[in-house]
Amino acid sequence: DMFSKRQVYDKKLEEFCCMEFVKMVIEHKWDSYIWLLFTCELVEYFCFLVLFTVVSRQFTLLERDTPPWTVRGHTIFVAQSCMHALAQLLQMYRQGCFHYLKDSFRIWNGLEWSILAAIAVTYFYLHRAFREKGGDNLQSEHRVWAMTVCSIASILIWVRMLYFALAFQTTGLFVRVVFAVVMDLYSFLSCLTVFLFAFSQGFYIFFHRDFPDSDEVTQHMADEDTKHMGEEATMLMTYQMLFGDYA
Repeated sequence: DMFSKRQVYDKKLEEFCCMEFVKMVIEHKWDSYIWLLFTCELVEYFCFLVLFTVVSRQFTLLERDTPPWTVRGHTIFVAQSCMHALAQLLQMYRQGCFHYLKDSFRIWNGLEWSILAAIAVTYFYLHRAFREKGGDNLQSEHRVWAMTVCSIASILIWVRMLYFALAFQTTGLFVRVVFAVVMDLYSFLSCLTVFLFAFSQGFYIFFHRDFPDSDEVTQHMADEDTKHMGEEATMLMTYQMLFGDYA
């Protein structure tokens, strides 16, 4: 199957790279110019990480009547995010969509697009929370969604830093092992995600149904904490139930 062929390919590639001549070529290229490109890319991404930290911390303290594009560092952060998206599109154009999705860096490419998508969704909900003046509940719901997605983006951005650890022998092997384990869990995590979304939607519909006043048992289940739960709160509750938290 495809997984067995991939293992054989990785083994052959590792044996090829262990040849003394290949090692000398790699070291020569690294000493010539690759270390400079690597350093520039590392510094650029570190600046991107710092900007995201500064902007996201301001988002958490943002008032509802304050537009999100007025926070410090917003313009530079958006411009740098657009540069990341253009760089990925250019890489996809040069390699072709098939090779772009199938090469050894497909995990990092997918992680990069996930980060950019999370940032875009965060801005989308922050703008909706600011522009809709009519209802506080609606604004609050949009803000909750924005902060939830922003927290996910924060995790992904920090995980993306592990990409640069691949360049060093002491940390590169550890990173490869961790991601190899994650890829082995891909099927399990996919099924878990389906069940998470399925039960979240089921609980959301169940808690928002109308309970008869005469039924004390079902009326007890229709308390204010569950009847007014949003989609993201229901999903979080379902995720906590996976670990045995039924409180």
